[in-house]
Amino acid sequence: MDLNEKLESIRVLVLEMRKEEKSISKKVSKIDKTLSQLYHEIEDGKYGTGYKTMVSLQAVLRERRQLKDQHRLVQSAVHSVTTALTKFDKIHSLIKMQNGDEKGVKPLTLIKNL
Repeated sequence: MDLNEKLESIRVLVLEMRKEEKSISKKVSKIDKTLSQLYHEIEDGKYGTGYKTMVSLQAVLRERRQLKDQHRLVQSAVHSVTTALTKFDKIHSLIKMQNGDEKGVKPLTLIKNL
């Protein structure tokens, strides 16, 4: 596997991480809707404000926290890998140009266009 193939496989990994990031965001959004419903039910007194309601609320809040933590990790990984790829591409292109190969490596258009 040459260097360009390795870079491309890293780009594919970044795309997969971005898909995971979007998936987590959708899950958080669903949980936020559930939280809103619970808050309205508590406010309206439909459930009463008993123990069962508080346990439900606690479970939903914990799940939301776990997802938010996952989201933050994936987001950080995407940013770090994308930044490293951009810098590596620039360095690799400069080396290629110095060696007389004007093409260098493929630009990061695949990542930047998402």
